[in-house]
Parts: sequence; structure tokens; C-alpha cells
Amino acid sequence: KQQQQQQQQQREQREASGQAKESAGGAVGISIGQEALAGLGTGLCQVIITNPYEIVKIRLQMQTDPAKRQSMWQVAHGLGLRGLYTGLGATMLRDIPFNVMYFSTYALFKQRLTDDQGHLSTGNLVLAGLAAGGLAAALDTPADTLKTRLQNGEGRYAGIRDAIRQILQQEGASAFLRGLGPRILIIGPLFSITFTTFATLQSLLLPDTVVPVASLEADLQLARGTPLSQLDHQLALLGLDLRV
Repeated sequence: KQQQQQQQQQREQREASGQAKESAGGAVGISIGQEALAGLGTGLCQVIITNPYEIVKIRLQMQTDPAKRQSMWQVAHGLGLRGLYTGLGATMLRDIPFNVMYFSTYALFKQRLTDDQGHLSTGNLVLAGLAAGGLAAALDTPADTLKTRLQNGEGRYAGIRDAIRQILQQEGASAFLRGLGPRILIIGPLFSITFTTFATLQSLLLPDTVVPVASLEADLQLARGTPLSQLDHQLALLGLDLRV
């Protein structure tokens, strides 16, 4: 009987450790699939807001003749509202899958790098961002190449399908991987710095919004072992009534 109790305690410890790692991987109670869905939503919002900036940036970078050089405002005015959303489909093809891959793999890497007590060091947080950013950037490079070709202002392609067809026929499939190395070297550190800085500032400036995993698990264990009548009484003392 004592041996059975020890085995039960070991199982509970393993379950608690797994729950701690799962909680540390992302926001409390959010699964990897939900992280991917969040990435999809952020990617869609990002495309709608940033596409005009992207196309103006590309057009400015394509200016080679000093006599014909235009300012940012001149480029934007010349494009007009419709022109500012040139290549919107290609931008969606790049940014939405990227965010889905980044958010889900970032949460997964954080889970894998979290220790048995649910702690994730700053170094491992940086590493998770680097790995997730580099992986998403590598897989998303063909879409980035396609988007840039459509938005560069040369007007060579009628759309996404036409661009893919012409690139494959004239340059081969390897053309879609041009700039792979520099893209990884930019995106990996960029997102690692961004998310590590966010997590660090959150813990320093808004510590109340960071829920310690050990504290969360203890609260849940207490709630599971507390009769509903006692919970209802405690909530009533706090002025909360959750009864429908």
C-alpha cells in the first residue's frame, strides 16, 4: 500500500511538471494550436496595416536615378490608396504563414527549454526566439521573394501565379531561395530581441501580469480540493456572485 502511494505521488509530480512546462511555453492555458491561431490573427492585422509601408519602402529602395528620386510622400501620393495595397495577396502569403509558424514554434521551443520547476532562463528565452524566428524565416523565404518581385514597381508580373510561372521558367526554383541566409540572420535576432525585451520589461514594469507557474499550480490544487460551497462563500465575501 505504501508503494502504491509512492507511485501515485510520482505520477502526480510528473503531471505537475508537464503542466508547468506547458504553462511556461506560452500564456497560461493556451495550447500550441491556439498560439498558431493567434499568429494567424496577428498576421492578418499586420498585413492590412503594414502593406502600404512595405510597398513605399520597396519603391524608395528601387530608386537608382538621382534626378528622378522621390520622397516618401511623393511615392505614396503617386501610388494612391489602391496602389498602396499592390501585392496584398503576396504579402498575406508571406506574413500570415510566418506568424503562424513563429508563434507556434516559439511556444513549443519555450516548452522544451523550460526546466522541471517551470522556470525559463533569459538565455533560453533568447534561444527560443532565435530558433523560432530563423525557422519561420527560412520556410517563408519563397513567399518573401515573391512579394518583393510583385511590389518592386517593374510591372513584370500579372499576379502571383504569373510571377511563380515566370520565375520557374526563367530562373528555376532556386530563385525563390535567394537571400535565404541574410533573411535568417535578420529575422532570427530581430524577433528574439523583440520578444525577450517584451518579456523582460513585462516582468520588471508589470510584475502583477506575470503569473508564476508554481503559484498557479498551487492555487489550482487548492481549488480542486475545496468544496464548492466553501468557494461560493469565499467569493461572496469578496463581493463576487458567479451564480446564474
